[in-house]
Amino acid sequence: MLGIEKIKSRRPIVTVVLIFFCYIYFTSAWSGFRNPNEYSRFYLTRALVDEGGFAIDNLIAYRNTQDKSYFRGHFYTDKAPGSSFLAAPVYLAFRLLQVFFGYHPAETTVLYILRSAVISFPSALFLFFLFNLWGNITPEFSIRRVLLIAYALGTPAWPYSALFFGHQLAAISLFLSFYVIFDSRDRGGGARAAFGAGFFSGLAFFIEYPAVIISFFLFIYAIAVFKNVKSALSFLLGLAIPAGVVFYYHRQCFGGVLRFPYYFVTDPVCAAEHSRGISGVFLPENMSEFANQLRALLNLLVSPFRGIFFYSPFLIFGIAGIFKMIRDPKWKKEGFLFAAIFISYLLFFCAFVNWEGGWALGPRHLTPLVPFLATAVVFQSAKTSASSRRPWIRLLTVLIIVSIVFTFVGLAVFPHLPVAFKNPLYELSWPFLAAGKFGPTIGEWMGLKGFSELIPIISALALLMIFLLGDLSFFAYRYGDRRYIFSATSVLLAAALLYLGLILSGLKGKEETSSRIEKRELVESFLRR
Repeated sequence: MLGIEKIKSRRPIVTVVLIFFCYIYFTSAWSGFRNPNEYSRFYLTRALVDEGGFAIDNLIAYRNTQDKSYFRGHFYTDKAPGSSFLAAPVYLAFRLLQVFFGYHPAETTVLYILRSAVISFPSALFLFFLFNLWGNITPEFSIRRVLLIAYALGTPAWPYSALFFGHQLAAISLFLSFYVIFDSRDRGGGARAAFGAGFFSGLAFFIEYPAVIISFFLFIYAIAVFKNVKSALSFLLGLAIPAGVVFYYHRQCFGGVLRFPYYFVTDPVCAAEHSRGISGVFLPENMSEFANQLRALLNLLVSPFRGIFFYSPFLIFGIAGIFKMIRDPKWKKEGFLFAAIFISYLLFFCAFVNWEGGWALGPRHLTPLVPFLATAVVFQSAKTSASSRRPWIRLLTVLIIVSIVFTFVGLAVFPHLPVAFKNPLYELSWPFLAAGKFGPTIGEWMGLKGFSELIPIISALALLMIFLLGDLSFFAYRYGDRRYIFSATSVLLAAALLYLGLILSGLKGKEETSSRIEKRELVESFLRR
């Protein structure tokens, strides 16, 4: 028993440090490109500190951004305000450095430090919570570390831990809400735990509005676990604190607590999209609209365009894991919770007019689902029978390698893939990377040039791959030379699968349109040094 507790208490510290390095390595300090999604949030942060208000009028006058709202003579960000508010203390520290030491960093440097402190660092710390919760599923350190690496680097968690978006912070907040409830289910905690869970659920809404869907199911889960009115009220009280800040912000900026920024966007295309239904979310009124939403569903699941199971194929086993959780009496509540979260959130974005997420790497809107799916993959792995363990581990290994390679290639070149490309990794990212065209990195700041810029990040990834292959081969064979054969053949199979994708992409034939040519040339201009 003590041995098991010792295994469960081990911490993957070196692994998390290497992952954090991966999160901060790509700086996205483009000389000719400023992502509207990031800068819209950044402008609110600056307005909070520099002007003590919410309007971004002066910043718009200095450098315009597409993602903005307009109401009663003032411009505002069209994003949920949470990530901007959380970044304000870090930005304040920069302003104090300017006042007392005369330090004036470039705007891109300030944004990089903000995203590293507010997004990347919390994302790395979150991995310890995730790893600890997985210890309730299995004491196996090896399989937990493998799937920690897979989650951190082979899913949307990597790009959205490296960019100043809200999706990853919302994912962390939602899963921490679940974590607090789960951790208290067998040892009490009641009202206090429910209050904490409610606060994290409200924080997720503060950061990304659609997170309220998952928050609702977490509230139902809290009721099912604690089974008393006091805990339910405590959850709602905790949720009301960050939600109250959101509603105050809405009232001050847009004249009403439920008047969301998207109702007042200035971009004519976005305004037309968000005018339909509830800010762009609507039920189909005819078969044509139903077919479009069905296509959106397939695209979000399996397409090379935005499919979560294309970019992160190992997550497909999370579906099987959810079914196993439902069949396990000890995990039935969690299984139904995960199923409800997955289905409802997926259907919500199928009904959203901008389901593809604009210029993005993978299905960015589905990022909050990923820690729940990854947890279900851990459950599936831990409950796999001994007779099928080795082929299962072989398949899992290959798919994890593919997931990490896909994510790395997309992030290394340009993580804002234009919607003009329906298979963007093979049509844009791979060719540019092979030609030595990739985005800004810490290596560039260190004076490295060309492909040598990628040596530090590739070295970190190589160490993590050694951990991953070592753990998986140990899980499959424990000891002996067959571990080395297993690792080598798994890498070869993953390489063959990636190369097959390259061949199939070429066989389909890519009919070039003026839009695709224009977007490729535009991205290439961003990659020039």
